[in-house]
Amino acid sequence: ADRAAANLAAALGPRWRVSTVLHHDRLPPCLLAKCLANAGVLVTPHGFQSMLYLLLPPRALLYEVFPHRYYKHGYKRAALEW
Repeated sequence: ADRAAANLAAALGPRWRVSTVLHHDRLPPCLLAKCLANAGVLVTPHGFQSMLYLLLPPRALLYEVFPHRYYKHGYKRAALEW
């Protein structure tokens, strides 16, 4: 995760701040909401954690990363509706 964050920060440049937040059983939802309150972009692996979009500010973007060659026909239809 640290290497991926460092590569992303290097690619984006100094105007962007890249933070990594990892799951922990003792991380209260209020602290997680505070971490995401000023996020402009959230990159998350495919799965339940994509529900974090509920804590993003208006106009923030969510990028959900799917495993290589992962495809379900229903996702295409959902993407076209949004």
